[in-house]
Amino acid sequence: MTIAVFKGVTTRWRLSGVPAESATVTVYCQSGAVRFEAVGVQADGQWWAEVSAAAVSAAAVGRYQWSAVAVSADGVKQVACRGELTLGADPAVEVADTRGHAGRVLAAIEAVIEGRATQAQASMSVDGRSLAYVPLADLVRLRQQYVRLAAAERGSGVPQAIYTRFVS
Repeated sequence: MTIAVFKGVTTRWRLSGVPAESATVTVYCQSGAVRFEAVGVQADGQWWAEVSAAAVSAAAVGRYQWSAVAVSADGVKQVACRGELTLGADPAVEVADTRGHAGRVLAAIEAVIEGRATQAQASMSVDGRSLAYVPLADLVRLRQQYVRLAAAERGSGVPQAIYTRFVS
């Protein structure tokens, strides 16, 4: 199960597998070189991880692996459980563009074709040429290519023709 955490929001989730007799629990969250910590909080005989809004304020939006390290009263450490979390933008402040590169380029190509491109979209460069100066036929070809690339980014396929030949 992936935990959803958002910047600007304190989030708490239950840690399964942590011994109830543990003295402390720290949850380490890491993605590449970016790292932040959550504290373990005990309530009703259960351990919970709590990520404060301040703890994730400098972290980048994306996927993180987390590990809950429990320390017993005599100082013995153990990794009690692990998982994955996604850190999202602050829903009250930021409007995140969740499209990948191909999705953004596809939107720019379509805007140029439809004649409603912003200055930033028209000046976007594909294959070394500014979209504002690409002939319409080439834009249509590029659009077909980027429709496939954007679908692959989203994990959805574009229907492909399947050719069959029956011989007797």
